[in-house]
Amino acid sequence: MLDPFGIGGIILQWIGGTVRFGYGTATRWLGLTKRRSFTHREYVHGPDEPDDVVFDTIGHRFNNRLFGLLVLGLFLSTAVRGC
Repeated sequence: MLDPFGIGGIILQWIGGTVRFGYGTATRWLGLTKRRSFTHREYVHGPDEPDDVVFDTIGHRFNNRLFGLLVLGLFLSTAVRGC
């Protein structure tokens, strides 16, 4: 699918999906939640078997990009302060 945000949107989506995958894996591993397990690819691109088609197509991309922006912002602010 063509991304309207270009390569930046794809990178943000991958960063956000990776952060969400790590958080979801850690919470399941610690026994804090009983949600179903998703693969890394499903966190980045949406679940293979969507429960809610609208959220699973639009919401996952939005959440991934939001988390990607937050992580990138934290990284850049830490890098700039360290200089």
